[in-house]
Amino acid sequence: MGLLNRMSAFVIAALMACTTAMTVFADYADDYDYGTDENAEAEYDEENDNEDEEDNSPEISDKYVTDASKFTLGSDEPTLSFDMSGWEDYIEIVDNSGVKFTTTVDNKSAYQGQSLLIKASGKGSVDDNTLAFNWECTDSSGAPLFESEPDPNKNYSTMGIVFSAEKFGLECFNGATLTFKYRLGADTKNLLMANTIIAAPVDENGNYISEAKVSKYTYNTAESNNVATYANAVVSVAELSDTNTTPASKLLLMLPVHAQADDVEIVEIDNVTLTLRSGATGANVDGYNKMAAANEGEVELQIKKEVNEVKLTEDKEPLSNKLRSAFGITMLVVIGLGVVVGIVFAIVKAKKRFY
Repeated sequence: MGLLNRMSAFVIAALMACTTAMTVFADYADDYDYGTDENAEAEYDEENDNEDEEDNSPEISDKYVTDASKFTLGSDEPTLSFDMSGWEDYIEIVDNSGVKFTTTVDNKSAYQGQSLLIKASGKGSVDDNTLAFNWECTDSSGAPLFESEPDPNKNYSTMGIVFSAEKFGLECFNGATLTFKYRLGADTKNLLMANTIIAAPVDENGNYISEAKVSKYTYNTAESNNVATYANAVVSVAELSDTNTTPASKLLLMLPVHAQADDVEIVEIDNVTLTLRSGATGANVDGYNKMAAANEGEVELQIKKEVNEVKLTEDKEPLSNKLRSAFGITMLVVIGLGVVVGIVFAIVKAKKRFY
């Protein structure tokens, strides 16, 4: 009987505990404000952010895009800035049989943060007619300096740096635009074919596309100075069409060195931006130092050269000064001699008077 009473008391206590727990849970459930819970709001916001990110992903109509994750909308960051690391994966060097190129990052004469500096050593082809795009080089009247058009039976050599569409998430560059800042090296005059570098679409094998439009940038220290200051380069690639049938799988920055070079600075480029026809731009891949100030003035290297040129100009003035000084001295000597002769003459005359 005592055992039964104890079991009954235990059961009653358990039932009361369960009832109390259920009451507390019900009260909590009634009082819980699902709309003000911070965790719930955070989860909700995160879900909406993810949805927004999906909505903001580039609406790329470009049929040549193979990886949309490599593009962004509304960004002012360049695709390649050369400020940190990773740019090496997007640049390919094309050496000529006699010319070797090297690439380094430079922060002394950079446009912003760091720039890509390309140097050359060796000697290129003596015959400019063997260099690709020689038919694009003309004189001031527009007459061709070399061939008037490419020979389809001729193998032309290319050299410089190459951007591959595949690495930027594209099947080809057709319909896209590549922009960048550039300046030519101070010592490239007469070192490059027609003192010019050429940006051109090429096929998957690096060969020129006869129907493609190229962009030329010629050494210039006059008003449109692209040696002492950074200039803008714009390379637009036409869409594929009935008259433009070869995909531009690559873009070549042709650096046609045709004379002996000894570790000479050929060109410095910065802030390369890839823009699609849809307005999407290639997302930055190498870390962009947006805090670095852009150099819109003259670079340090060119300023030093201009100082030297001023000195050479000033060296001519001391010669003229010396001539003027010599003339002045001569005149003083003549006048001095005249005075002496006059004094002597006066003394002689005075002696004759008294004697």
